[in-house]
Amino acid sequence: MTFPEISPYRVPNNPFRGPDAKELREKHQLALRDALSDVRGPYLFNPIEPYDFDGTHVGVDNTSDSFNSAVTVVIAALERGFYSNRDPALLGPSDWARLSCALLAAVGRGYHHQYTPDQVADLDRARSGATDPHPLLRTYPTFFHRLGATAEDIAFHLKVDSREGLEGYQEWYSTLKNKFTKKATKAATAKVDEKWLAWKANQLDRLTVTYQKELEAKA
Repeated sequence: MTFPEISPYRVPNNPFRGPDAKELREKHQLALRDALSDVRGPYLFNPIEPYDFDGTHVGVDNTSDSFNSAVTVVIAALERGFYSNRDPALLGPSDWARLSCALLAAVGRGYHHQYTPDQVADLDRARSGATDPHPLLRTYPTFFHRLGATAEDIAFHLKVDSREGLEGYQEWYSTLKNKFTKKATKAATAKVDEKWLAWKANQLDRLTVTYQKELEAKA
């Protein structure tokens, strides 16, 4: 018997050939969507609620509405990307990369700027209070965990694209990768499992009928 990967798909009496049932197609799509949602988790964040901006203490008189409008424009420009592969890009590659560098650098500076040795407990309480309503994992319950996971995923893909190796995995990425592999495998085999069981049941019915006929002939 040849291995399945080198066996022709369209062979006579192939039990896996034929149209799929609607229920089976929906089951396959749901399982695959569930697997993909975990892997894409760091990029699925969408800031629905507006930001409560207050610049009075630093001499900035911009309103919250104007601040949120600027945020929306910047996010839209970055999300569109830097290359017109499908849709026209709002920024060229250099401008897109420069803006991305500026934002990531500002995030890094803003995060480390808060740290002082005598305020560790206060900072821990502040971070723990930034609860993420849809965390990536139950062990990562805050927006700061999501921020770290997103930054790690970006760093991983940038390293791969620049051919610097696969270093930099964190526990959350390895966990999601394993979960994705299991869920995607389950989605891919759902169709085969369903038809295999149906084929085995049909074969068993045929054997039962044949055996009964043989008993009747001997009697």
